[in-house]
Amino acid sequence: MVDILYDISLLEGIKNQNINGGLSNKKAMDYVSQKYQVDSTRLAESNMYYASDIEEYKKMLGEIKDRLKGEMQKAEEELKKEKLPGNLPMQNKLNPDTPQIE
Repeated sequence: MVDILYDISLLEGIKNQNINGGLSNKKAMDYVSQKYQVDSTRLAESNMYYASDIEEYKKMLGEIKDRLKGEMQKAEEELKKEKLPGNLPMQNKLNPDTPQIE
């Protein structure tokens, strides 16, 4: 469930920042459904189940927050490397686990 909520957090960031023209709710949910083989009803039920234990849910959200911070730090380090003299710009590499924006 942590992985699903993590991916949803990333997708929400893409939607909110309107990156590459944004991402619709439908495309985001289609991506999550396909990746995790879960439909929206099952996802909502699972979320309610985990949220019913607030302390455990806080731990899950803390783990997600830590993962997001780690990814942010990695991105910042890559940007610093990119700006060093003599370094070529980073090439855009597609990650098969990341939804591709049309």
